[in-house]
Amino acid sequence: MRKYNQSIEEYVVVGLFSGAGGLDVGIEKAGFRVAVAIEIDPYAAETYHLNNPHVEVLCMDIKDVTGEMIKEIVRKKYGPNKKIIAIGGSPCQSWSQFKEDIKDSKKGLEDDRGMLIFQYLRVITELQPEFILFENVSHMVGERHLPAFNKFKEEIQKRTGLFLDYRVLTSLDYGVAQKRERVFMFGRKANVPNPFNFLQPVSGPKTLREQLQGVRLSEFATFNGKDKEIMSKIQPGKCWNSLSPQDALAALGRNYLGVCTKCNREFQPQKNRSCICGNTEFRNVYGKMTSYYRRLSWDSPAPTICSVGPVKPWGSLGHPEENRGLSYRECARIQGFDDDYDFVGPLDEKYKQIGNAVSVPLAKALGLAMLRAIIASRSTQTQGEWSSWISRFFQHPKKDNLTSLERDFLNKLYQKIRQQEPIPEKYAEYLTDTWDRLSS
Repeated sequence: MRKYNQSIEEYVVVGLFSGAGGLDVGIEKAGFRVAVAIEIDPYAAETYHLNNPHVEVLCMDIKDVTGEMIKEIVRKKYGPNKKIIAIGGSPCQSWSQFKEDIKDSKKGLEDDRGMLIFQYLRVITELQPEFILFENVSHMVGERHLPAFNKFKEEIQKRTGLFLDYRVLTSLDYGVAQKRERVFMFGRKANVPNPFNFLQPVSGPKTLREQLQGVRLSEFATFNGKDKEIMSKIQPGKCWNSLSPQDALAALGRNYLGVCTKCNREFQPQKNRSCICGNTEFRNVYGKMTSYYRRLSWDSPAPTICSVGPVKPWGSLGHPEENRGLSYRECARIQGFDDDYDFVGPLDEKYKQIGNAVSVPLAKALGLAMLRAIIASRSTQTQGEWSSWISRFFQHPKKDNLTSLERDFLNKLYQKIRQQEPIPEKYAEYLTDTWDRLSS
């Protein structure tokens, strides 16, 4: 049974580009109610509905979705006065580092998927939400794509009046052993403080061994043919560059990059028989293309779980001991999904859904930051509103579980209300933390 925080019951969440539900599920775990989710992929939409039957899932192209359509669903299910929070991020592939590595590939706004940020912009313009939470790969705010991102940001601000703040965050700091960086952007009304000021790191596993402790067996992809032979030579925590130069050249083919043993210039011996200095001997380059033919280590966090699956030569996620890719349940655990969260479709579709998701614990941390910001914005409430907050606590079914320290805090707040003293902004955060503990 879902638990929703009563202090934010006037809000409902709309998920755009929801996928299998990573971001949405984390936001619900923070206490918000997700009302509608939009997802074009039928397998991802079915997975979302299977695990979240209380949410209205629209398996549709975002181009065919209107703000009025979403608002009508919210009105019918929850009444006319709900405030909308829009969350989600358009497809990330055209903004990713992989695109930088692939010669002549379409990047950013050159790609139709990159252009979907403007469909996102259109929908939130029609919705006029109270908050937004946008997500994408960190490369979106890198040097190449930053001008496009800034233009996107400016347009959101112009069309919605929201104040926008963004940060690049890594899942490793928020409860899962995965070095996954993403950019997140909050949009908020002028009276609401920056939610990032309330974002708190989450303790959790730091190594793959800790993360996968007790994970149940499930289907996995295997390396085949040449790739199987190559991976058998790679030790835990290593990748293609641990092979001999000749083996590495044979493995990567046209993608191989070497370093001249004489002058240390990088060159591709498969294209140029010798370096410009005339030397024909080379060694492997290090620190580049490290996702090619990669085997994970039990004693380190996982790299980014990708949508391409774990046994592609690029983006490979080789099991530390067995000559196979990580299973789909192992990938789901690394993304922070509960073990009973089921995925629909063929194996490659399950991998895609998991790889496209936001890490659930990080999403929850962002949801809690937004919750605390909302509560903090009420520091200028009337005395009656503060009194209503106190009443909620003492009507709570678990009110007897309040600690003596928490009771003292509530009594101190009550005295300030009675004496009409200014109430410090930090009291709103204390109220939120106390409510979260009591309701857990």
